[in-house]
Amino acid sequence: MTRAWEVWSAWWFGPVDARVLAAMRISLGLLLLHWWAQLGSDLPALFADEGLVGPRALARDWTTTRWSHLDHLSRRGLYAAHVAGAVAIAAFTLGVGTRLTNVVVAALLIGLHHRNPWIQNGGDRLLRLWALYLCLTPSGAAWSVDAWVRRWRGLPAVTEVPIFGLRLVQLQV
Repeated sequence: MTRAWEVWSAWWFGPVDARVLAAMRISLGLLLLHWWAQLGSDLPALFADEGLVGPRALARDWTTTRWSHLDHLSRRGLYAAHVAGAVAIAAFTLGVGTRLTNVVVAALLIGLHHRNPWIQNGGDRLLRLWALYLCLTPSGAAWSVDAWVRRWRGLPAVTEVPIFGLRLVQLQV
């Protein structure tokens, strides 16, 4: 029984090269930047009161527990929020304040879904889940501005990180 537990624990919680999670962070960030740029041309049609969803009160009818960062924004506010989201995604991709920007990116994706769930598909769901799973990992430990600052301060480089978040992504896919 002890050997089986060791194998199980190593598979779920053992170390993995930090560059694997960095590659996941960068690839997710690049995918999100591309998707975000495409979404920008249709912001009013997809998210404004006069768009496809209609007034926010109508969107609230489908659930009472939803939240969106796009609620209560004017048309100009939609564009400002979109630019701010692009900056957050770029910071996440580069590994600037990775823990915080990862949570912000996950919240942005959830907020988009809650404002207009009808534009989402399986690929969008996968991106949302991928961002949430990366919140559980130190994906900024390598190939990031965070790692560069760590080395600049004279702290040792992180070469191995727990594999848990990677396993969640693997199981999801």
